[in-house]
Amino acid sequence: MNRLVLSRLLLGKSSPLSSFRVHTTRLLLLLVVVSLLSVLVDAFRGGLLPPRCSSPRRRHLESSSFYSLPVPQLLGSSRHSSTTTTTTIPMSMSIMGIHHTAIKTRNITLAMEFYALLGFEPVTKFRAGPARAAWLELSSTTTTTKSSKNDIPSNTTTTTTTTPYCRLELIEVPSYMLKEPPGQRRRALDLMTQQELLGANHFALDVTSQIQQREFGNLTSWIQSLNQTSLAQSNRMLRMALWPPQQQIIGQGVYELAFLYDADGALVELLNLQTVLEQPVTSGWETVYLGEYSNNNNSNNGKKWQ
Repeated sequence: MNRLVLSRLLLGKSSPLSSFRVHTTRLLLLLVVVSLLSVLVDAFRGGLLPPRCSSPRRRHLESSSFYSLPVPQLLGSSRHSSTTTTTTIPMSMSIMGIHHTAIKTRNITLAMEFYALLGFEPVTKFRAGPARAAWLELSSTTTTTKSSKNDIPSNTTTTTTTTPYCRLELIEVPSYMLKEPPGQRRRALDLMTQQELLGANHFALDVTSQIQQREFGNLTSWIQSLNQTSLAQSNRMLRMALWPPQQQIIGQGVYELAFLYDADGALVELLNLQTVLEQPVTSGWETVYLGEYSNNNNSNNGKKWQ
């Protein structure tokens, strides 16, 4: 009897006496189906079901800079946490800064000696596959925070946070990878003369405070003193890529700048801020300028960083 009633409901066959009951049952079934679909949609949007990025446009939207992420998932918390707060966080805000700049070298010991002249100190040594590697840091910035409980000085807690001003990663290329011809040594591409090459070019160090503290007066005197230190410590001269220093106005700043080669020929720029103008100069982007840097190396025949 029940099978007969159900078949009549599904096939639309019913007696005139049960017409009202049939329509009511169909309406209830429809409401149940709609409710189930609503639950599935909510579960899909809430992350209980894995999203299916079937279209390129959806994949593009999900990989955009301001794609929303639930905070617990972003921090690695459990998805089924008892309290879950979802906040829209721009992905670009999660970047804390440049962690390090990596430089490959044929001799990591010699490279560390060179960068020690500029104030870099090794803080970590490790292996990167078959290569020896090290992190070097420069002049850390230390921030000290004091807090007290219940405004009682004896309960004061001091927290010190050290932030590296600049970090380099040196990676020594193994000799079997270098495949140096007999009597020759691999060098970095001379990016000062091959200015048509694209990609990373150099990194710059601001030596303004050094020049002011030691009262050198200008970048030329500071580099000359650095060269004397190099000769005394390593019996090697600095190899300049741009010498003597040139003056350039950028925005409101008037800078002295010079370039030198490191132990493997990579470019390092040195900057000295001479003064700040009251008004910024025009960018000059509208003017087409074809020029080149001079490449006057030091004429001294002594041993250099190479």
